[in-house]
Amino acid sequence: MYPGSIFGEVAFASGKHRTASIRTRAETTVRKYECSDIAELISEHPDIAIKIIETLASRLTRTTEKLSELAKHLK
Repeated sequence: MYPGSIFGEVAFASGKHRTASIRTRAETTVRKYECSDIAELISEHPDIAIKIIETLASRLTRTTEKLSELAKHLK
């Protein structure tokens, strides 16, 4: 992860309990937002929604590629 990265977006998008955990190697500042806070932030700053969508799409693409590679090795 890098400055400005987000995690926990799946829990926000799905409304379910978190599916992510994170460990850091250096001192890190993390902000925690409740779903209602994020919804309010998005209404005030729509670019945040785009960042969340981009992150979800990127991670879904990466997961799909990994599964495809795994499937090739299982054949």
